[in-house]
Amino acid sequence: MKIFFPPFYGMARYFVLVVSLAFYINVGSLLAAPMPANIKEQLNRLVGTWETRTRIADREIIEKVTVEWGAAGTTLMFHGEGENFAAKGQTTRFSGIFGWDEQGQIVRECGFDNRGGTFFANHQITPNSWSDEVTATSVLANGKAVHEVFNRTFRFESSDLWSLESKNRLINGQKGVVTIFKRVAHVGQVNLDPGCPWEWMLGDWTVERSDGTTAKVHWLKPRSDVDSVVGKWLESDGNEFNELVGWESDRGHLIANGYGVKGSYFTVRFNKVSRDEMSGFLRSRDMQGVSQMSVVHLNRISATEVRSKLIMSDGSMISESFLKSK
Repeated sequence: MKIFFPPFYGMARYFVLVVSLAFYINVGSLLAAPMPANIKEQLNRLVGTWETRTRIADREIIEKVTVEWGAAGTTLMFHGEGENFAAKGQTTRFSGIFGWDEQGQIVRECGFDNRGGTFFANHQITPNSWSDEVTATSVLANGKAVHEVFNRTFRFESSDLWSLESKNRLINGQKGVVTIFKRVAHVGQVNLDPGCPWEWMLGDWTVERSDGTTAKVHWLKPRSDVDSVVGKWLESDGNEFNELVGWESDRGHLIANGYGVKGSYFTVRFNKVSRDEMSGFLRSRDMQGVSQMSVVHLNRISATEVRSKLIMSDGSMISESFLKSK
């Protein structure tokens, strides 16, 4: 009898009662290790609630899976349920975790199900490809353990549609398995994407720069349930900027766009964001029509002080000090 796992048994299985001490040590290391920003950006593609469909001969296996970041934003958690692949009409529940193995410099996935099955995968993630190697064990109703080893390839069509393909997996005589993931949108559904970790700088602030220029800025949050703020800048050269700052939850990026007079503007994309530190890229144009590109770093010193550093494309540097007005 061939045994196999539902498609997200790369997002494995739920409520197992007996798991080895080594398994817990592995999970503990995943919870503790910080995750690189570029890896987290890739994993963000999986966040949401999905309906999965897998065609096996004349059967279509349907599951529902929810994927979300843990409270600390360092591990990706998932859970779901659907028809059991090996037992038509029976439901299997499952859960698991993705985490960063700092020592191995790799994303590891592990999980388990309510039938006692376990699942482990090592993910190879680059900007242009994503694949993994899976080792899984399923426990049959008679207590027999059946093992599988196979590879999967992740293919992303859009933010709402992607697939998992395993060419070397054999299920009931069918070689090759493809599972389609389609995002589920419900009216009134709570957003499962992680909120912006950066603590918004609300109120009045003064800015002093190393090039001698200054500014005053006021930020406010129009809606408590939306991760965005609006800002109004008054520069020492008389220019005024209206700014909109927002959080791209699926990418983990913070974006700021400001527009002033005489065609002046600035746009910043922070692609590395934490509670007290951000970094990214800034593009700007001043009132004289001079454009500039720079790398920008922000560090929160305290609740009333933030410092930034801008490294220009010509190698020069400008430092800024943001102080909150009393």
